[in-house]
Amino acid sequence: DAEVIPSSHWNSAQVFQDAILSSEGGQMLDITVDNLGEELLAIAGENIPATRFRLYSDITFDLWYDAEGRWVKCAFEARGQHIVYVLQELY
Repeated sequence: DAEVIPSSHWNSAQVFQDAILSSEGGQMLDITVDNLGEELLAIAGENIPATRFRLYSDITFDLWYDAEGRWVKCAFEARGQHIVYVLQELY
């Protein structure tokens, strides 16, 4: 289906989908997404407003995107570890 996008946190459009194509296994993943609202994040020494989304699938991710659609933060649990990615330099 031409409307299906591959899973990639770089593409903020994934938070507006009901399903995405797994870029790891090639299968369709049903997803549910909650908009958790706007937060201020410290990114590269600046306070950046970003919208937080929770994406539920085989793993639950929290994803933050700024007003320009840039992926600025991600947090999830995997193998008993809490993993957090935060943008270090604005591009």
